[in-house]
Amino acid sequence: FAMQPATEVQSESSLARMGPVILLAMFVALAVISGLSESVTSDEPSYMGVGAQLLRTGQWKTWNARLHPPLFLYLSALPSIAPAWLADKLDPLASGRLAMLLSGVALAVLVYRWAKTLYGRAAGLAALTLTAFSPNLLAHAPLITPDMTLTCTVFASAFAIRAAAVSLSNSTSIAAKTL
Repeated sequence: FAMQPATEVQSESSLARMGPVILLAMFVALAVISGLSESVTSDEPSYMGVGAQLLRTGQWKTWNARLHPPLFLYLSALPSIAPAWLADKLDPLASGRLAMLLSGVALAVLVYRWAKTLYGRAAGLAALTLTAFSPNLLAHAPLITPDMTLTCTVFASAFAIRAAAVSLSNSTSIAAKTL
């Protein structure tokens, strides 16, 4: 009978570890549904074209490439460098939107990690829950626009700066300065 509490604690630990994975999976599923049900925005095709040009040529000659930070352009164009046998089967818009979802997932992971670091696992799960079901994030995460990538980058920078300020180690300080 004494083994029963240890099993309950162990299963709680397993459940606590699965919570973030389940919430991230729900975020991805809802964002994919949102991305596939939304019509094309006016600027998505141009962003995809500029991103594809940047990946293939490395040339920054178009005006659109100079106006925006490059990370989201590269992310949106990842499907354009797929092998020919796969590229024929991909819908360019849907696959570009799926690639953009990486920024949203990275943001959600950072939100969870920061809240967990500051206030514990329960706070991390609460923050991740709010992030995973945020209508604004679900609407913008799959779109081929700079919004989500910039949000993720700024949040990652703040996270790294705080980590550097707390630990004052060389590796984190360098990471914070780089971001």
